Amino acid sequence: FVLCVELVGGKWVTISGVSYLFPLPLSYIAISGIAYCIKGWRELQLAITLPAVCFLPLLWVLPESPRWLLSMGKSEKVLSVLEDAAKFNKMELPASVDKLIKQEISKGEGSENQSPKVNLLDLYRTPRMRRTSFLLYILWFCVYIVYYGLVLNLSNL
Repeated sequence: FVLCVELVGGKWVTISGVSYLFPLPLSYIAISGIAYCIKGWRELQLAITLPAVCFLPLLWVLPESPRWLLSMGKSEKVLSVLEDAAKFNKMELPASVDKLIKQEISKGEGSENQSPKVNLLDLYRTPRMRRTSFLLYILWFCVYIVYYGLVLNLSNL
């Protein structure tokens, strides 16, 4: 999700943030059809897992997140990724982009020492965070229980 949103800019951020999940319900429908045709669970597992191998080359094709590279202080790689994106979009980078990258890196180095360390217990330190965390646990539990209840009882509906 993060890489999907970071690599898309402007008015397309919201659309890409929502639409990257569109294939999920379609895959549930497809798996039902595949399961109807393939009766053995081992063969079914193999049939639905093998297409994922096609996505392995994306590990080498997709660029690193420019924001992550920037936060790690890798200005040359940030510039390279931005140049590739500009070339793909048939645009030109501003001449001052290198200077802006170095400014952001130096700004990040100064604020790095000031940022507080956080841990899992911070979810429970304040009453509001405790309530929010607890409600999220309950809501996700309910969502999954309803989902599994529907799936397990599908033949009786």
